[in-house]
Amino acid sequence: MDSIGTYSPSQLYDACRVLFPEAPIQQVFLEQLHQQNLKSAFRALAKEYHPDSRIGAYDSTRHTDTFRRVTAAYEMLSGFIRKRDKVYALPFPLQAGPHVVTSHHRQHGPAGGREFRARTHFNKAARNPNEHYYSGPLPTIPLQIGLYLYYRSAVSYQAVVWAIMWQRDMRPPFGELASAWGWLDPYYISVIRSATDIPGTFGERAIKLGLLTDKQVKFILTHQKTMQAPLGRYFVTHGLLSRYELEKYLREHSLHNREVTRGGK
Repeated sequence: MDSIGTYSPSQLYDACRVLFPEAPIQQVFLEQLHQQNLKSAFRALAKEYHPDSRIGAYDSTRHTDTFRRVTAAYEMLSGFIRKRDKVYALPFPLQAGPHVVTSHHRQHGPAGGREFRARTHFNKAARNPNEHYYSGPLPTIPLQIGLYLYYRSAVSYQAVVWAIMWQRDMRPPFGELASAWGWLDPYYISVIRSATDIPGTFGERAIKLGLLTDKQVKFILTHQKTMQAPLGRYFVTHGLLSRYELEKYLREHSLHNREVTRGGK
């Protein structure tokens, strides 16, 4: 991977080490670095080292210098991510035009294997009577977008389940991330998967086997989740909602959660 800009790989690696001192900095780390992870790391360090946040005696020169390095690293990596995603990212499916839903998909779900061809106009298929659509009042509690769409009767319950499965499949595998970062020998990936006598997720098993620390598992989970595709993309790319319908529901979803949160206070 080149630097994609005016910074060399070594400069980018050094910037990563400033913001992620405990992470193994390799090429794969830069390739998979997400803006949300970057922003979270920057905010935590900026809060710790910002000169105005310190009370009492402290080394002002050292903290000011650290704060400057943290800020410079954040700006460098933010620019890198913008250029990287612009150069390498595939076009968002919404830009390729709307898709037509086939009866094959409505009967068999996302695993049917048939690709959808772009059309000039968006044609939504009739609802499948074998799928469950909600009919009733909208719950007055905060909702995730998938459940919100279900309770708005925009998509079926089955479609929400398929979307969650699709979203999880889009994440990079936990074991591969741990191995790529040098935290886990590839041999132990199969060992952890086969340890079915230990209850829990892959990460929980790795901790109980002493192969990963709790801190490493939490870091990987956070990184993994920020790399997954937005759930709403599934409904558009599979023709269940148009781009404009999704945008409308996203706005209404945000408003709904704000209102019910305020009402509960």
